[in-house]
Amino acid sequence: MVELASSNTEVEILHLDICKESVPIKDYYICSGALNILTYFETHLFIQNCYNSSRKAFIFNTLYGSKESETYNYLGKDFIESIAKKLNVKKVIYKEGYLENDITVMFLKK
Repeated sequence: MVELASSNTEVEILHLDICKESVPIKDYYICSGALNILTYFETHLFIQNCYNSSRKAFIFNTLYGSKESETYNYLGKDFIESIAKKLNVKKVIYKEGYLENDITVMFLKK
């Protein structure tokens, strides 16, 4: 995917393990679907790294709810709020109701 994206765009495409590597400082980071198969610990690292590397906000969507799954990672608002508190997020905005068991979250810095 990195090769295909690099050959079809004029933007820098990075191939990183966001749970382990630092990412460049940018205004925004947006994540869609990547959190669905991570553990809770990896999810926390991923969100923390992206939020800390953003100047303005980190926006992500994830599976939402308390459903137990051996394959997928469902997050509840209590888990999301606990991460936001640890990161001193200024404002959390939720968008839900567009797909069953899905939520989009914005962690704003200002």
